[in-house]
Amino acid sequence: MAEALIFIGCPQISVPSPLALYIVDFPRNAGLEPFVAANPSAKQLVKMSDPKRHYITKYHNLEKTFGDLADGAISYPPISLIHNNVALTFTATISTVSHASLMPPIFFGEHAYELADEVKFE
Repeated sequence: MAEALIFIGCPQISVPSPLALYIVDFPRNAGLEPFVAANPSAKQLVKMSDPKRHYITKYHNLEKTFGDLADGAISYPPISLIHNNVALTFTATISTVSHASLMPPIFFGEHAYELADEVKFE
């Protein structure tokens, strides 16, 4: 089964964990197996939210996954969760190195609309 990648960066706020669990249905309904690439803290929060792995069964290291995308070793359609400028910059970089044709960013948090207005990548 083809896979879909959900990027989660710093868990500065608690929203990414339940949001990741919520959005896994979208790629799954499209016939893709979702997995999470996250930093250790974010990965642990998602795992704690889904201890029996009903929603997300696979996790990858954020930096290694980014490197694999850049090297062309993997080509999953990535979904990026964005709540601050750092995540927006990271997402823009991912969109540049990813070979996937579609990369939906998901904006959330207090400044979601302002961040969405700053998008300069395709």
